[in-house]
Amino acid sequence: MGRMMIVAAFLGFASEALAQPETMPPTASAPVASPMSAWRNLYQTTWRAAQFEDSEGNWEKALGYYEKCVELIPNEPVSRFNVARMHARMGKDEAALAELKKSIDLGWCDEEALLKEPAFAGLVMMPEFKPLQDRARAVEGERILVHVPPKLDPSRPAPLIVALHSRGEGPHLHLPTWQAAADELGAVIVAPRAPKRGVTKLLNLWDSAAPREPGMAMAVDISAAQNIVEEAIKLAESKQKIDDRRIVLAGNSQGGQVALELLATQPERFAGVFTLGALYRSDPARDWKKAAARRRVRCVLLAGELELTARTQTEQAVRELKDAGIEVEYTELKGVGAEPPADLTRRQADGIKFLLR
Repeated sequence: MGRMMIVAAFLGFASEALAQPETMPPTASAPVASPMSAWRNLYQTTWRAAQFEDSEGNWEKALGYYEKCVELIPNEPVSRFNVARMHARMGKDEAALAELKKSIDLGWCDEEALLKEPAFAGLVMMPEFKPLQDRARAVEGERILVHVPPKLDPSRPAPLIVALHSRGEGPHLHLPTWQAAADELGAVIVAPRAPKRGVTKLLNLWDSAAPREPGMAMAVDISAAQNIVEEAIKLAESKQKIDDRRIVLAGNSQGGQVALELLATQPERFAGVFTLGALYRSDPARDWKKAAARRRVRCVLLAGELELTARTQTEQAVRELKDAGIEVEYTELKGVGAEPPADLTRRQADGIKFLLR
């Protein structure tokens, strides 16, 4: 199978790596330095088992494990891509094409990988494959996604949620995680893609070129982020009337870091931020008190108890915001790591209502 991309990316649980398929038995596990949530432990164990069986050529067993990964992270394209691979390996062409379409719709945009994947050698010759190849190419060009709830009155200004994905994710994965809350609230969602790419086309990064200091979040390219967010807002305004006093930033992990930095520099533009597992870099040059004086803003910050880095950095942001007199709601999600809480939609809806009240 060659080198395989491992992307465990969902709502703040975003990591990128290139690794050989696991060669250890699925029951083996490496020691961890900090507590791990039951969800994350299950996901990692299942992924390792899938990789092991895949490397051994046990396609049916690998398929079962990859399908379990899909159950755990429904909107993540890489596991679905691997489900398609396993179906193709077993000669189930129709099932492979169906799963491949789902993977592409969720953001798989590497057309070259589709053509070079050995498992798809037979599929490439089928007439049904060409539309999937074309769709993957189109997804790569879809830098900004917009969702307008179907019942919105087009003549009435609506609130706007600017949804900023985690490091390594993309808008096709991230936007669906907000859709139920946005439909309930009658809010438009716009989800831009981070301006930089990682080692593959699937990995989208908000990174700046600044070196990373030990223990600190990676610096983000705030200028590039401002540009893509403004472009996203304009696109949303072309689809629906937007109330420019009710635009909120919503970000997970590195996307939360971007949201906080944009709020600090442009408080007059945004009503507040909602973050989940946000990373954060303290900066002596950042003046939250000055920002608060320019407009009354609110913040809703959530962090998983077991995701130590994000929780520690989110708590630092909470302290600085409160010291500046900014109204903050902070929730530590007990027993949760980097995964989303089970009641995510309710927390999103309640959080946005608080920001807009």
